[in-house]
Formats: sequence, structure tokens, C-alpha cells
Amino acid sequence: MLIKNFAFFWIGNDTSVPNLLVRSIKLVYGEDAVIYYLTDNETPLIEGVTKTIRDNLPKGMMLARLKAYSNLQSSEYVVFLDADSLIINKFYLQENASDKILIVGRKREGYIIDHNYPEIYPEFRNKTQEEMMPILFGIIVTKNSNTFFSELLKLLKNEFPERYHRWYGDQMSLVYYWANNQDLFLEIPLDSYFYITRSKINSNELYDLRMKKIPIVTFKGPESKAFIIDTLKHLQDVI
Repeated sequence: MLIKNFAFFWIGNDTSVPNLLVRSIKLVYGEDAVIYYLTDNETPLIEGVTKTIRDNLPKGMMLARLKAYSNLQSSEYVVFLDADSLIINKFYLQENASDKILIVGRKREGYIIDHNYPEIYPEFRNKTQEEMMPILFGIIVTKNSNTFFSELLKLLKNEFPERYHRWYGDQMSLVYYWANNQDLFLEIPLDSYFYITRSKINSNELYDLRMKKIPIVTFKGPESKAFIIDTLKHLQDVI
């Protein structure tokens, strides 16, 4: 099944990063994609999106993200993804999805979380990312997103300390909900749908990823914007 609906969250005056995401979707899908831009009442418009959904969002970034996600109402599958991503292939859903919430598990890399940054999280002491946050929030594919993300928002408000409203709350509320409702979820293979990098991707690497049918690349690290710009240039050459 071909998925054509995408949603991303962004707030702030500089919208250059999500602009690049939108351009990549347009390169791959042309005018067939439906792109939802979820934001507050002040962030500038982004050219090329299908629909902008605004709201007076909470101050905590994690609360704001979940509230913005919950504002999207759709009975069709929507890919929710980080704005610092590019779409490099069309997104095809595996046949056994069966109305599940599709998630991707984190790779087991043994990375120990810094429990003192950006605030003190004593429960993270000597814990790896995959122990505490085994599910990636950067790619979630779901129908009825309003109901699902409203549940995560309620959990974050009621079950977690206030520091999670600012950091980690999106991932932790997802893990909490997943652990108690596993029958609602289907884990899709990371290596088939999602590629995470801390560097730019050259034309040969991009060609290989496209040949593997991977639809989403997400960039991490302080230089991610420059890497996205370079990779998008290469994507224009290989499509």
C-alpha cells in the first residue's frame, strides 16, 4: 500500500529545515503527497505544504509536540516524522499492517544516556537509550492520529514529572502506552524504512539507499542542516 500522507511539527522563526523536508517530498511524490504542517500561531508559513494546522500550544516542547500531533484528524495512514528528515523514496506499507500503529525499534548501540543533561534525570543513571526509550518517536505511522496522540498527551501530563514536559516526554509517553497496549502496535523493520545519519550522504550512498527502497533519512547532530542541504542536492540528481 502506497502512503501519501506526511506530517511534521515545527515551531520557530527559522523554517529552513522543514522547507527542505517538504522539497524532498515534492521531488519524490510530485503533487500527489498530502503534507500536514503542525505548528503554533506565530511560526511562519511553509511553502508547499497541503495544510497548516495551528494552535496555541503549551510551553513545554514535548507537550507542544504531542498537542500539535493530536490536532491532526485523519482516518487514513499518516507518516509522522521529524522535520530534520528527507523523503528519498515513496513509502509503501507492508501488507500485514491491519490498522495497527506502526513503530520502529531503536538499534542496540549501548549508548549510555547522560542523566545530568539537559536536566537531572536520576532514573537514567547507567541506562542505555534502548533500555529507557526502545521505540523511536521519529517515525510513527498511524490512522486516527487524534485519538492516539491525545492519549500520549494525557499520559505525559498525568504520569510524568514536569521535566519530561520539556525533554524526552514524547518518547517516554510512547513507551509507556506501547508497554500497556502492545496489541495496538506493529513494529516495522528499522533497516527497511529508516536511516539515521550524522553525516551528509553522497550520490553513491543515496543511490544505494534508494535501491534498498528506504523512504526516510533523518539527520542528527549540530551540522545536520548543512548535511540535509547537501543530500537534497544529490537527491535532485539521482531521481
